[in-house]
Amino acid sequence: MKEWEAAYLAGIIDGEGSITLTKNHKNEFRRPCISGLTPEFWTISLLI
Repeated sequence: MKEWEAAYLAGIIDGEGSITLTKNHKNEFRRPCISGLTPEFWTISLLI
């Protein structure tokens, strides 16, 4: 990942998204969840 791509993603997450810890079941460990609202596929593909 290029430096400008990381900066762009950080801006999307900071401006329109969030980073949280989630767990689905009572006896599960928490895991990070990154969410962001963007309609651009290439931005989403950088996270995968």
